[in-house]
Amino acid sequence: MIKNIIFDFGDIFINLDKQGTYKAMASLGVTKISDEMIKVYHNYEKGVLNTEKFIEFFYKKFEIPKNDLINAWNAVLLDFPLTRLDFLKELSSSEKYRLFLLSNTNDL
Repeated sequence: MIKNIIFDFGDIFINLDKQGTYKAMASLGVTKISDEMIKVYHNYEKGVLNTEKFIEFFYKKFEIPKNDLINAWNAVLLDFPLTRLDFLKELSSSEKYRLFLLSNTNDL
C-alpha cells in the first residue's frame, strides 16, 4: 500500500522552458558557452559557489547587470497551473498519503 508520495517541482507542477535561460542569455549577448561557464554553473548548482559569486562571475565576464542576469537565469521558469495546485490540495485533504516535494531549485 502506498503511504508516501514524493513529487519533483520542475516540469511536474511548474512548467519549464528548458532553453529559456540560453535564449535570454543570448539576447544579452552571451551566445557561446565556455568550459569556464559550465564549471561555474556546476559549482553553483552543487552549492560550492554562492549566488553572489555566481552573479559576480557573469558581471565581470560579460558586464551583465544583476537584474538582467537574474531574469535570464529564471527565464526557464514558466507558469504553475492552478489545476495542479488544486490536485495537490485534493490529494492532501484526502489524508491518504504523506506528500513530499523535492527540488533542486537553487537560491537564484
